[in-house]
Parts: sequence; C-alpha cells; structure tokens
Amino acid sequence: MHIKGADFLRAKKSDKTLEMLIKNIMGKEYKIEITEDLNQEAIRKLEEQARKTENNVVSKVLESLENAKREQEASKEMAFENAAANGTDPNYMPPSDSDMPYMEGEGMPEDYIPQELPEYEPEQVLILGKATKAKENRVKIKEITPSDARITLEGRVSNVEKRLTKSEKVLLIFELFDGSGTITCKSFTVPDDAENIIAKLEGANTVKIIGKANLDAYAGDVTVIANTIYETNNDLIPKKEEVEEEETPLILGFNQNVGEKITKITDLGPEDGKVVLQGEVLNMEPRELKSGKTLLSFDLYDGTSTLTCKAFLTKDQAKKVPKRLKKAKGIKIEGNAGMDNFSGELSVMANTIIETEGLKKEIRMDNAPVKRVELHMHTKMSQMDAMTSAQDLIKRAMKWGMKSIAITDHGVVQSFPEAHKLLGVDNPDMKVIYGVEAYLAPDNTQNVYNSK
Repeated sequence: MHIKGADFLRAKKSDKTLEMLIKNIMGKEYKIEITEDLNQEAIRKLEEQARKTENNVVSKVLESLENAKREQEASKEMAFENAAANGTDPNYMPPSDSDMPYMEGEGMPEDYIPQELPEYEPEQVLILGKATKAKENRVKIKEITPSDARITLEGRVSNVEKRLTKSEKVLLIFELFDGSGTITCKSFTVPDDAENIIAKLEGANTVKIIGKANLDAYAGDVTVIANTIYETNNDLIPKKEEVEEEETPLILGFNQNVGEKITKITDLGPEDGKVVLQGEVLNMEPRELKSGKTLLSFDLYDGTSTLTCKAFLTKDQAKKVPKRLKKAKGIKIEGNAGMDNFSGELSVMANTIIETEGLKKEIRMDNAPVKRVELHMHTKMSQMDAMTSAQDLIKRAMKWGMKSIAITDHGVVQSFPEAHKLLGVDNPDMKVIYGVEAYLAPDNTQNVYNSK
C-alpha cells in the first residue's frame, strides 16, 4: 500500500477475509500480507497535507463563530439605539389589563367576568428513569409508526413481565392501553429495583411513559422502549374491558394503510425484505411460547402458490386474531420475508394483517364450437388419482355443453351409483361411459382381450 492504513486493515481481519474469498472462488489457498510501501518523503507529504486540512477547518469554524458574535452585538446595539430614540427600555413589557386581576369588593366593574382557572393536573410520581421538563410529543397508540422518535403515551398497564438479560439487567415488558389501542412497551432496570417497579406499575391507575418507538426484531412488531415512566391518575382513559372495540378491517397491527404493491408468492425471494401479500388462509396453528406470547403459523394461498406465514401475538391478541382469521374471506398482510431458521423454508413474519373480500375467482368455460368428449377421468374413488366427486365432474361437463364423459377409475366402480342418481334427476340426456382402468402384466394381456 502507498498510503497508511495497514494496521487498520489487519485489525479488521481484511487479510483473512481475502484468503477465504480466494479459496471459495478459485479453490486455491494463498497467504495474504498487508504492508505499507512508504518512504520518509511520502510520509512527510501526507502529514503536511493533513495539517493543512486541519488548519483550514479550524480557521473556517473560528471565522463563523466570530461572524455570529459580531451579528449578535450589532443586533443588541440596534435595539438600544431604537430604545433611546423612543425613550423606552427594549426589555420592558408594560402590563396589560388582563394581567391585573380585580379583587372582590368596591371598584369591581359591573361587566367583570372572572377568568377560568386552568384545569388542575394531578401530580406525577416518578416510577422509573429521570424526571424531565422537555416538551412532550403526545400521541395515540393507533397513530404510532416505527419511525417515531421521542413520544409520550399515557394509558393503563396490564400483563407485566420481567426477564433477566445477558448483561445482568432486568427487561420489563408490559402492555399499555390508551383507549385507541394496545402496544407492548419495554424498559430496562437493575435487579434490585425490578420488584419495586413492577409493584408500582401494577398498582398505578394510569401511567405516562416517555420513550422511542421502533420495530422489534424479536417480536416482529412495533414496540416502545420506555426511558421514563410516571404514575398518573387520569380517569379520562377508559378501562380496556369497558371499551367495545370497533370492528374494523384491521386484524393485527396499528395501521391499515399498507403498501399498494402486492407481491405474488411465486415471485417471492428470501432477500425481498418488506413485502405485501394477499390471499386466503388455509390452515392455522397457534403455539404458546415460554415468554407468554403466542406464535401463530398460517398458510396463505394467493392463486399462484401457498406460503407459511407467522405472527407473534400477545395474550389478548391470541384470543381474537385466530377467530377473525377463520371468519375472513381473505386477508392482506405486510411483513418481512426471509428463511425460517426453524423450518428451513421461506416464510413471511407478518406485522400487519387486514381483512379483505378474498380472491376473485374466475370459472373456466369451454367456448369451443365443437365440444370434445373426455374419455379419461378419475374420481375420488380412484385411490391417489383424484379428489373430485363424480357429481362435480358431470356437472362441470354439463356446464361446458358436453354431451358425454367417460369415467375410468382404477379397479373400482364405487362412484357409479352417485353418477347414476345425478343423471336420472338432472339431465337424462347426458351420457356417462363407465369403465375400469387396470394395469396388467404382459402375460395376462391376451387373456383379458379374449375374455368377455
């Protein structure tokens, strides 16, 4: 190398990475050594260039500070000059009539209307973190997005849990309900304070938390990391059991406005990341985890293929989400595509599930002017050959305008009564040719042909 940096590259194990790369691509083992080819003159030039760059940056910063200072002083001088010309002090603000409250008694005007006092805000008791007087960004749970920075929520706490982390801190996990929705919140504390904080959270009427929203990779959902928690007593926030939740298309998640671009399952890849799928639920399998949450696995069919999708559910969600999925004609999901470490297959971890009207299914028609006759059809009575009943096959042939159809099950005639009953009632003109299909050894073929 003709520049400095060999030590940095060696510390990053760039030489080992190159050795592995060459071995994987070319199948050959090489020893990589990173060295610097610098003479004293080159080193002197590099150091001189660095000093010049540093001096230029420092001089520009100092110049900028000096200009700002001069502008501030000029602004002050201008304000005092204007004040001297007007005979007033620029910092003096005369009181208004509204600032001088009337006292009860003589001198009170007849049209005096007492001003309303501001609504009393109950005292907040700090439970966790440090007290702050910074301006609050109050939001509703249903409005939260993973990109929200500092936010303030207030609601009622339920399902408080604790978990010891590898760093020997305690992770507190609880659910917060504010009347608009429920969200999982997390906070870190030391083991000695954990039980005391849990008792305060469970005993509080309501709490106010200040923290940051983000997408929890473990839970696959939006959560809030609470840095500060206050105990409050806000009776305006309803209790969860008192609120009748409005039936909306949103089954899981916080926002039903997901992306419009829908990916077909056949076009899906493990590197696609965030995707939107739409289809019908075929099967569901809930599994309760040690953390108390439920992992719901379900198969989604979108007309092109079927894919297993998963979602993490809280205790409350585990009671409602599967019921709504069973009733839904169709769903749209937004989540992250990737390889499932457990099954070793491609799957999607769903963060949002929305109810839809289902897939639009088109029934195929035979529009040929001259209809064909199908001479090789199997029904569900022919083991491992088909899943369709004789009635469904014959009805489809009728709908397509066919006059006859041949059913050739393997070695059985159990579907004959079903077909005969349908023809006798619905369409006596429809003819069904019934045969039995069998595979014979070459030696027996001639005997079968000669027999009746």
